[in-house]
Formats: sequence, structure tokens, C-alpha cells
Amino acid sequence: MRKPFVLLMVISIVLFTGCSSLKNSITAKTPQINIPFTCGFNLTAYDDMELEGTMKRYGTGIWEMDISSPETMAGLHIKRTTEGMDISLGELEICIGQDKINRGAFAELIFNAVDSCAALQEMTLEETENGLQYTGKVSECPFIMTFSPETLLLTEISFPSIDLHAKITDFCPVTDAEASETSAVTELTTVPESTPPITTVTVPATADSSVTSHE
Repeated sequence: MRKPFVLLMVISIVLFTGCSSLKNSITAKTPQINIPFTCGFNLTAYDDMELEGTMKRYGTGIWEMDISSPETMAGLHIKRTTEGMDISLGELEICIGQDKINRGAFAELIFNAVDSCAALQEMTLEETENGLQYTGKVSECPFIMTFSPETLLLTEISFPSIDLHAKITDFCPVTDAEASETSAVTELTTVPESTPPITTVTVPATADSSVTSHE
């Protein structure tokens, strides 16, 4: 019973609720983020929460995120599709339907912020000492997206009103072939000849989901 409890505790952190005149503005070449890409991130929130990991964007509403630090959350995998969100840790998994996703969850905020910018034909950017910045809003939560002035690559996503900041590292576009190959792999599942016993742990009503563990 320890693993289901740990996953429930981790999910309560991952899905925390978020949100309840430009100067020196310029219209530059719009950063190319409406593409599949991979990147690393270092996220801080509420002064005492720090996460490190990687994430991959396949397209609008289709993402994957892997947490590597801290140790208590290492191995946590988040998969976002147009049908909902799957969160897994080892053999434990929770599936959340599209209509049950917490729009204020940090992963959901980041995914939606990037997707909203990717849909723009052009951006009005502000020159700052930190880089070129675009200001927008998702789920009633204002965000700032920062790009390198030299390369126009994404360098940071922040939500100042909830003190959430994600430094982006190793931003790397993914070719269509790589994206198609990886996406196909993530959609495939291997059905074993014999299914192991499954223990089901009911998540509190607020999550409206279930956790399964293969023993």
C-alpha cells in the first residue's frame, strides 16, 4: 500500500491549484514554437518547491513530461493528450479525463501557455534585460514567455501571480520523422499473455480517478 500512497501524495503536489502597458515593444520575427520540440526545465514555485526534468511537445495538446528531481518525485511521467492526462510513477498510473483536468496544475499551465503562443501568427515582444518577452494569459492566469534575442529560442516560462517560474534549457526542435516515430511508440502498448493481479486504490472525489498497481 505504500506505493499508491506515495503516488497520491505526489499527484496532490503536481496538480496544485494555480491562478484564480508594454514598454519598448517590438514586433520581431515570431519565435518558432509551433513545432515539435524537446527541452529541459528547472521549475520553482512558492519559494520551497523545485522540480527538474524534461518535456516534449508533439503538437497542440499533446505533450510528455518527465520529472528527474527531487528524488521523491523522480520517475514521475506525465502524458497529455487531447483525451486527458495520464500520470504514472513506476507501475502505478492515474488517468484523468479531459473534463476533470485541473486547469491550474503547473504542467497544464505550461502546456497551454506554449500552445496558445504557438497558435499566434505573430507576437508583440518587449525588450527587457532578461530577453524578449511575450505576455499572455491562460486559465485566467497571466504568464510571461521569454525568448533569446539572438536565437529566438524559448528560455523561460513564468506565472508571476503564483510565483511559478520554469527555466528552459536545451531547447531542441524535433524533425517530423522523429516526432512521428516517437509519437507512434508512445501510442503502442504491449498486452502481456497473462495479466498480473491489479490492486485498485480509489482517489478522493476531487480527483475523480483511480490508481492501479501491478503487483
